[in-house]
Amino acid sequence: MLFAVSLDGNNGMYPLAIFICDCENKENWLLFLNLIKDRLLEHPTPLTFISDRQKGLIPALEIVFPSNSTRFCFRHMYENVKTKHKGIHMKTLAWGASKSYRDKYHKRCMTLMEKHNKNAHQWFEDVPTIQWDISTFDHTSKCEHVTNNFSEYFNSCALEVRCKPIHRILEGLNLKMMILMFDRKMIAKKWEEEGLILVPRVDRIMKNTITLKRRYRLFGSSEYVWCAMNYLTSKRWEVNLS
Repeated sequence: MLFAVSLDGNNGMYPLAIFICDCENKENWLLFLNLIKDRLLEHPTPLTFISDRQKGLIPALEIVFPSNSTRFCFRHMYENVKTKHKGIHMKTLAWGASKSYRDKYHKRCMTLMEKHNKNAHQWFEDVPTIQWDISTFDHTSKCEHVTNNFSEYFNSCALEVRCKPIHRILEGLNLKMMILMFDRKMIAKKWEEEGLILVPRVDRIMKNTITLKRRYRLFGSSEYVWCAMNYLTSKRWEVNLS
């Protein structure tokens, strides 16, 4: 069973399509991706595909969606590395390099890793950072995920039906998706009744950002240029709104 899932505006798992075939290979991925290609390309900006690099998927994506980005699930990448390079320090450096929002922090982790374990460092260097490091992700995607746990969640939801006869699989999946969509609609209706302007997850992020703002002071310089100063450290930045 091949499937494609995405994230909705509240960062919830959103199923897009399910494809049942005889085996997982490049040919079947091509069939599946070509079936959903036109609908996915209705999206106004380039897409980003994140996966565990399943058998045949990456070459199929390169054929069907040549101008879109790919990411590799870092959890699976690290699982491959730790079979030969174990240790808490190694794990901390690897995940630190992957989740660095700034290039200098990524480089700092990689430099320490090279000193700690040159072979592990080379293994990561051989994989383009744009596919696993936040600081180099394509800016067309606003998704910061470095794992595809949301597809793993869908996989766990489908476990109880995938071993049944084909008509039972289809019936079971249909009911699961129908219930999921109905529950989401009811929850969203409740948000509207409560007067929420943003979805809850985004609302929390904005409130946290506003809390952090209290450590900064703003000084106008010209119509569109401001000086922001952190009053705890006295560091200053120019903010050009235009």
